[in-house]
Amino acid sequence: MRSFHEITEETAAVDLCTVVAVRIDTLSAKANLARKKSEQDREKIRSYLEKRNLPGDRVTAGAIR
Repeated sequence: MRSFHEITEETAAVDLCTVVAVRIDTLSAKANLARKKSEQDREKIRSYLEKRNLPGDRVTAGAIR
């Protein structure tokens, strides 16, 4: 496994670069869970998501309808 060293302003070879920290406030993703699926498979996916009930599952299940 590789080990990575922290890059700071003092790191050699960074004199031509800018070091910044980025805080991510939101993250979104898209997946085609039910694309090209039969209606039976789509219902299984909807049912699974509704039962699992994690954040976003009900919205996703509704979008599959």
